[in-house]
Amino acid sequence: MTLLSNAKLKAFAKLHDKKYRDEEGLFLAEGNRAVAEILARPNAADILTALVVRNGRSFEFSANFVNKTFTLPESEFNRLANTDAPQDVIAVCRQPVWLLSDVLNARASKKKSLAVLLNGLQDAGNVGTIVRTAAWFGADMILANADTADFFNPKAVRSSAGSLFAVPLIRSRQFLQDTALLKQRGYIICASALDGEAVTTKTLPAKLGLVIGNEGRGVSDGVLKASDKRLAISGDASAVESLNAAVAAGIFMSMYRQAHSY
Repeated sequence: MTLLSNAKLKAFAKLHDKKYRDEEGLFLAEGNRAVAEILARPNAADILTALVVRNGRSFEFSANFVNKTFTLPESEFNRLANTDAPQDVIAVCRQPVWLLSDVLNARASKKKSLAVLLNGLQDAGNVGTIVRTAAWFGADMILANADTADFFNPKAVRSSAGSLFAVPLIRSRQFLQDTALLKQRGYIICASALDGEAVTTKTLPAKLGLVIGNEGRGVSDGVLKASDKRLAISGDASAVESLNAAVAAGIFMSMYRQAHSY
């Protein structure tokens, strides 16, 4: 097994910084489960730039990518890791690139479609969990505004557990305009809000743009005004003030799937 060069180690270590991730179009996926899910994808050869294993240890899929597999001693491997007790493998992956117009055109004939819109979520763990949940429930896309945590932040990657390639991920520079475009394509924009109408399977439209807002402030005023509905999840407000954003998103998506099974 080839030793990873010092130059590549330095370059890959920079991917902990969003600036370098964006410049290079790469990200790090850490841990056996996340890496295994990515490498099991049909286009894994295109996704994978390098597979780095600790101390030459074997990994389930490494034999399929011999020319891209490298080893590092533990001290240098830990420079790539983002956890206190890293597992034995890290994958350097290409970021998927999706355009909203392409995604909408590909799904233009669908009468049922779920788009998840992230409006200012700050916790990368929540973002990753929502990505994995959206993939599970068959969402057609996730659209995130500029204030939302990076899809490829190490914490988001861990929380997504390898599902970053299972649903189109779109970073929007013009969130209100893109929301308006979704409406033009027949989506009903429903914002999660504590003062909203209690959600039921009957209140969720077949073409749903589900907006999940900031963990503390909720959905921004501008997006609330642009939304067609405000929806809330019924619960005991005397016990807790609100639900975790990722949990709320999961409940909405589960209810959507119940209402509009594919």
